[in-house]
Amino acid sequence: MTAPLRLLIVSDFYPPFIGGLERQSAAEALALASRGHDVHVATVWHPGLAETERDGGVEIHRLKGLFNRVSWLGSVRNRRYHPPFPDPLLVRQLRRLVRAIRPDAVNAGGWIAYSCAAAVKGLDVPLVVSARDQGYGCAVRTMV
Repeated sequence: MTAPLRLLIVSDFYPPFIGGLERQSAAEALALASRGHDVHVATVWHPGLAETERDGGVEIHRLKGLFNRVSWLGSVRNRRYHPPFPDPLLVRQLRRLVRAIRPDAVNAGGWIAYSCAAAVKGLDVPLVVSARDQGYGCAVRTMV
């Protein structure tokens, strides 16, 4: 077995929200943690949810960006969406988190990847961007 890695998974949403990206991110995080890796998840904060918590060996960090501090901006049906460009407050928080946990690698999926790419720029950490839906080419993610 290889030495355990410290990994950061960055996702627009994470449970308790339910959807494909959320389930995929949670399954990936829990599977890696069950194999002995130190796994952290960064996602967008929503009212009523803890800013940090531990679940199944995964440390979850819910970050407050500009677009989720203003309730009417980027909000649909109680979900606060990350914009399709870097959120300056979220970039700063992600950069601070990356410096604090010092991950061996970062895996980002969804529009939050724009902030993540800006956050890790100039840092010595590999970033993998996962295209988990059509969001990078279609704003409504349906390709219609």
